[in-house]
Amino acid sequence: MKFFIKTLWEDFCLNLYLGVGLELASYTGKSAYKFVSRTGHFFRSQDVFASTLGKRGVLKAARKNLKMAQIAVPGTEEAIIRDYLGFESRFALENIWIRKNVQKHIMGAFEADHIECLKKKLENHQFIIATLHTSALYVFVSMIKTLGYDVPFVVMNPLASPIKNPAPFQKALLRLFPRWSETNEFVFMQDGNVLERCKKILESGRSLIIAPDTPFHSTKNVQVEFMGRKTGVASGIAFLSGKCKVDVLAVSHWAENCTCPYKLDMSIIDSKDVSQCMKDIFRFFQTSIERSPACWNGWLYWEQMDHKEVMHGNT
Repeated sequence: MKFFIKTLWEDFCLNLYLGVGLELASYTGKSAYKFVSRTGHFFRSQDVFASTLGKRGVLKAARKNLKMAQIAVPGTEEAIIRDYLGFESRFALENIWIRKNVQKHIMGAFEADHIECLKKKLENHQFIIATLHTSALYVFVSMIKTLGYDVPFVVMNPLASPIKNPAPFQKALLRLFPRWSETNEFVFMQDGNVLERCKKILESGRSLIIAPDTPFHSTKNVQVEFMGRKTGVASGIAFLSGKCKVDVLAVSHWAENCTCPYKLDMSIIDSKDVSQCMKDIFRFFQTSIERSPACWNGWLYWEQMDHKEVMHGNT
């Protein structure tokens, strides 16, 4: 009963924070980042908070995953999780700007010279953009659209099936996608035939955005070393690159804290071997995560990835 009451109260407060507090803060422009930095961890206890996954207690898993990955200095896990919650609130704030198509703030979320560097790469070149699930992912997709490039994004559709009793952050996504779908093109994974649809997009001459750093279990997975473990990952990016003769551009987005503009690290992955291509992508991802672990959403689900072997003594 105590947990039930605590859940009701925390969800009520978090719904107000996301649906009223951040909505009002969004009108203040970049000043809203200061509000987020001071309040972004509110109403998120480790046993109740469900994030966008809708699973209660994900912060417990995140703390455990940080320790197992051994990339954080021992004893700093709590601070990283607190910073992560700030970035997650920033994610919700920037989703409001995406929903309202406030292009000034979408562009302002990134370092201007880094946007210019990305723009130069995209001007006369087609890519499969391999990126990862950070707090900047959605605003990164919208920034590319704002630059004038029609680049579909492969993603799960939160509207595909009704969510019974959605958690507060899930409600925020349900508010986002109907409007976002009016301005951006998506390849929704639930619709099936993902590789074939991606192939047609690439054959039309357009680029494509894929974020492969999520749990995926298949006998066809490619083995990579990622966050201290040998892990099976989907090889669709490498397959499409070879099949369609399109280069892979690995892009990471990160910031020193949730008030700073995101930086973009970029690397063209030129390996033609499927296995080596995926290894290079995830090596690039890990370097970015190690630089700013609080930006990465994967701490919520890292233990669910297709791990094949424990490395460096983890249990």
